Formats: sequence, structure tokens, C-alpha cells
Amino acid sequence: MNDIDHLIDVRDRPISRKPGFSKNGLRAALAEAGIAYTHLQSLGDPKPGRDAMRQGRYQDFLRIYTEHLESGSAQLGLSEAVEIAGRSNSALMCFEKDHKTCHRTLVADRMATLEPFAAIHLQVAMPVQGSADASAAGVSAGG
Repeated sequence: MNDIDHLIDVRDRPISRKPGFSKNGLRAALAEAGIAYTHLQSLGDPKPGRDAMRQGRYQDFLRIYTEHLESGSAQLGLSEAVEIAGRSNSALMCFEKDHKTCHRTLVADRMATLEPFAAIHLQVAMPVQGSADASAAGVSAGG
């Protein structure tokens, strides 16, 4: 498989109506599987960006999130994500199914400008029991 050791949750709000995808339940399930969990709220998509996506304004979303990535808190979050991914096989996780329209791709791309990372976009081949879909971008060092 992909040998993920660490899941980096880049959702602004790590809650979900899907069983097992809220922060505490997810952390517990991952721990049972031997996978570490870190929530980096500072890399989450801010509300105006989420609103733009919901309304189909993708270019506005891109502008909003790209500006957000320049903030001090997002820069700290990027540094932490790079540090984690530099020492473990990591996956970025958020809510969106399609990585092409998700901020986790922007996070992975920005991480790759800081360290030589290779991003591999993972998808569940079939729905996880009790949920719709789960998606993540795997990030590993050494590209």
C-alpha cells in the first residue's frame, strides 16, 4: 500500500457528519492502526474560501486561499507540515473528494517549494463503510 505513518488534517474545522471523520474519532482510529494524527487548523480553508467553493467560484477560492497561505499562521503550519512529512510518510487530508479542486493540493504544492517532496494523490477505491468517500494527498520526502 502507501505505508502512511502520519495523517495531517488540513481542515479548518475537523468535524464531520460522516462517522469516524471528526477529529477525536479519527485520531483514535488512526492510533489503533499505528498512524499518528496532527490537525493543522492554520492550513484549513478559511470560511470565505469555503463559501466561494460552495458557490462555484473557483477562481475566487484560489485567490482567497493563496492569500491565506501567505499569512503568518499558515506559514507556521506549512513549516510544521514540512517537518512532519520530512520524518514520516504523511498524508494530507481534508473534506473535498477531488484533489484538483481542493486546497490540500495547494498545500502539497507549497510544501514542495520548501522541500523536495513528491505528492501522490490517494483515493479510496470503494467507499469506506459508514461514510461516503475519503481522500488524501500523500506527501513523502525525497521526491
